[in-house]
Amino acid sequence: MEWTIRQAVASDLESLVQLRIKQLAAEGAKATCDLTGPLYAYYREVLTTAAQTMLVAECNGRIVANGGISYTRKAPYYANPTGMIGVVFAMYTEPDFRRAGIANSILHKLIDRAKKRGCGEIYVTASDMGVPFYAQAGFCPCENFRRLMLHGK
Repeated sequence: MEWTIRQAVASDLESLVQLRIKQLAAEGAKATCDLTGPLYAYYREVLTTAAQTMLVAECNGRIVANGGISYTRKAPYYANPTGMIGVVFAMYTEPDFRRAGIANSILHKLIDRAKKRGCGEIYVTASDMGVPFYAQAGFCPCENFRRLMLHGK
């Protein structure tokens, strides 16, 4: 199986939306609303801003995996003097293409992009299935992380 990884472009929009919907289903998310419109709007923005990088893996002309990283900044701190942070999102590989190194390759390209942007840390919210994958790449639990849900449950 031959595959290539490249920067996502506008013509990938449909594939990005469909992969995200498949990802949410695979993670057990309940479809409480139609996300199609918001996902199209989101990915249109992702593909046109330097604040995010979206990569896709292509096999025989078909997009079979994707992953992205958002860049943000907070006040510098001792562990991260630049204050730059990367947040990995939307990592998903079609089931028939798993265990081929595709997601690992995407993740490491995203890590390289974050380093070039000066990020001192990268965060990811991992599904149960993704925890070992991210641990193998060096991601550690962050016990003090908390969230406040402003919409939904």
